[in-house]
Amino acid sequence: MKDLIILGAGPAGMSAAIYAARKKMDFSIIASGFGGNMALASEVDNYPGLRNIPGYEIAVKMKEHLKSYGVKIEDDTIEKIERKGKTFILKSKSKTYECETLIIATGRKARELTSKNADKFKGKGISYCATCDAPLFAGKAVAVVGGGNSAMDAVMQLSKHASKIYLLVRRDELKADKMFAEKALKHCEVKYLCEIEEFSGKDFLSEIIINLEGKRETLKVDGVFSEIGWKPNSDLIDFADKTEKGEIKADNSCRTSVEGLFAAGDVTDSSSKQMITAAGLGATALISAYNYLNKQ
Repeated sequence: MKDLIILGAGPAGMSAAIYAARKKMDFSIIASGFGGNMALASEVDNYPGLRNIPGYEIAVKMKEHLKSYGVKIEDDTIEKIERKGKTFILKSKSKTYECETLIIATGRKARELTSKNADKFKGKGISYCATCDAPLFAGKAVAVVGGGNSAMDAVMQLSKHASKIYLLVRRDELKADKMFAEKALKHCEVKYLCEIEEFSGKDFLSEIIINLEGKRETLKVDGVFSEIGWKPNSDLIDFADKTEKGEIKADNSCRTSVEGLFAAGDVTDSSSKQMITAAGLGATALISAYNYLNKQ
């Protein structure tokens, strides 16, 4: 049994693991892949000391930092977490792990579109990853749904490939940072107070029907990129307090309602969903777990 298991290898999880390695703790970090949503960002320009760098490169640097301490991320997918006495039991298809303290740093995932025929065209025109799929739409017309920073990032990535970009915003204003929005808006046509009612096409998406300020219109597009928000990856934990959104409630020391259970990063109810805050919370969670173990 380990003193600690860190679940997740995004900025929060890897930050926690770096601190755990430096304290020479008996721990494991488990994740399916590494980097989290950080690895999907085309350009990061708000992480101190790093300018205009792809998120994937930062993820690799963090992983190499871990490797320098002899820490290897265990590539596994946890399917169930149980609490027995003061022990946490994590189960995957092939293995069972046990630990005294657990840090949940599993991040969040994109919310999916629910308009008519959305399921039919998922992967056939509808995408949830501009970093992954933007090159597939070279010379084609596309739409980005959303008004936050993620939507602006998608527009910037698509501007290098698509011939036409529509930005469909449900509200009458953008939520994105002003400087980021100003850069992105140079590359797209914005439609405010707009919602998609239906996706249409034969084998692949070819058009969408939108409601634009109460009027129905048809847009000819080959792709739609959804950036409408996120859902925390917290379903594995059913014995800790959560918000209505499903975020794990954690205090300023990353302690949850369960003794020995800590949470950090975008899976929590932290008001700021940023790489730098996730990394800071990962370090905070580790220090709290370390202090907790020392008091036992």
